[in-house]
Amino acid sequence: MSIFSVMTQHDGSIKITAARFSKKDLNELKSIGAKINGNLIISAEKGVKVIKHNAQSEPKLFGLFGGYKWEIKSVDADPIIIVKPSS
Repeated sequence: MSIFSVMTQHDGSIKITAARFSKKDLNELKSIGAKINGNLIISAEKGVKVIKHNAQSEPKLFGLFGGYKWEIKSVDADPIIIVKPSS
């Protein structure tokens, strides 16, 4: 089962998203009583421009500390970040 999808866009940017669960996968997770509770943190290297994201928090102090953070509490969570590497 894929957890993340990494796709190169036509403009050279990279789109990183969570993989979507199929209806069958969701039913199997529910049938075993699976709970989802975690954090996703992505740190961008110096020179990588973050174009778009839907993180709940961002790096602090001009991007020097921490990363882009999502709190994942359900299968409906849809974290996304689009970055453009330096040329």
